[in-house]
Amino acid sequence: ASVRVVPFPDIVYRCLCAMVKNLPECRRQPAQFVICSDNGMPYEPRTFERYFQTLLKRAGLKDASFHCLRHTFATRAIELNISAETLMSLLGHTDIGTTMRYVHALQEHKVKEVQKFDQIDRFTKSGDRCLKRA
Repeated sequence: ASVRVVPFPDIVYRCLCAMVKNLPECRRQPAQFVICSDNGMPYEPRTFERYFQTLLKRAGLKDASFHCLRHTFATRAIELNISAETLMSLLGHTDIGTTMRYVHALQEHKVKEVQKFDQIDRFTKSGDRCLKRA
């Protein structure tokens, strides 16, 4: 794991700003990290995982690890046509193969994508959907 700067969309920025407004004054000081402890340092991963598990239980959600969010992010990024190379950089990977293991193409996405072949009508002269042998 490494420390890196990761861009995020405007909606995330707006949500973070709204969260900061609800923090006590002592926690509103500019910090180097988005999610950090009272001293401004990042949480130790196991501490953050325990906090995440508590949030899941409160929300009535099934057990999942915080790491599952990386898989979800990668899947949604691919669905939004974010390139694998950009995704690799966002996830902090050095090998594209590692990134592709995170990508779980949803069945509905696969079905939608193969429907693009319906746009190709040049394989038949009559326009029907069956290829005829000569």
